[in-house]
Amino acid sequence: MAKLYGLIFDVDGVIADTEGVNAQASIAMFEELFGLKGIVRADFEKGLGRGAAAYVRAAAEIHGFNMTDEQVAEATAMRQEKFLAILAEVSIDRLPRLV
Repeated sequence: MAKLYGLIFDVDGVIADTEGVNAQASIAMFEELFGLKGIVRADFEKGLGRGAAAYVRAAAEIHGFNMTDEQVAEATAMRQEKFLAILAEVSIDRLPRLV
């Protein structure tokens, strides 16, 4: 019998709750890239589940920062880099509803 291999890729927080890390990376990105302070996790709620661009724009809009498409592209790229760096250093538990 042939061996079966598979890969499970969690892109939307179904397997592990990565929203805290995502917010942490995004908050750091806003401060480093644009000098925006005072952004909190709740500021991203309007953009949850709508993609990276909507996610960062949601917080920007709350703080009166109208981002250009170029700024959004730069912001989402930096946010992804910071997100992956944080994930490399922390342990995230799977969600309890999973076996």
